[in-house]
Amino acid sequence: MDRNKVEYLKEKRLLLQKENRLKGLRKRIAPELNYLQEHSFAFKVFYDAKNINWINDNIKVRPKDGYSGSHGDFQIDVDDLSVVNTKIASEHDFLVVGPIAEFFNRIANNTTLIICALGGDPELEISKEAFLSNPSIFFSSPETWVLSADKTSIIENIWEQGVVRFIDITQSAPILRVKSMINQ
Repeated sequence: MDRNKVEYLKEKRLLLQKENRLKGLRKRIAPELNYLQEHSFAFKVFYDAKNINWINDNIKVRPKDGYSGSHGDFQIDVDDLSVVNTKIASEHDFLVVGPIAEFFNRIANNTTLIICALGGDPELEISKEAFLSNPSIFFSSPETWVLSADKTSIIENIWEQGVVRFIDITQSAPILRVKSMINQ
């Protein structure tokens, strides 16, 4: 076999391996993708963990409360004591709670939201409308962050603690606006 043919076959094999890897990653967020497609919501999928890395590099974080492992679980470092605390039955109740509805009202309707999770799942960029239509489907991973594309707000879901935190990141230090306990 000539050298050009060998190089061509190597490139083709590498491309197929990459394609198979991306398909495997995409399967990890299949419920979210199916929901978005069924309801005709636009979305983008990112495979490079750029946004979760941005959060970790640019926002003050700390090891997750109650976590003593070594594989990097973190939460955003905010003052949990001086905040509006609410309780909701599920993520579907977000907009019936005044402070949470107010938080979402601060996010422009045309701003997209980026769903980020630890564990290697692809990141998903969706509209605010798509997220609010069924928030619980986008909180399917134990640690999930919803970052506004304009990088002004983060919604942090900490599954083990049963808490969703609504954080303003427009200041030099993140400000926790609302902390909501979810009845489990």
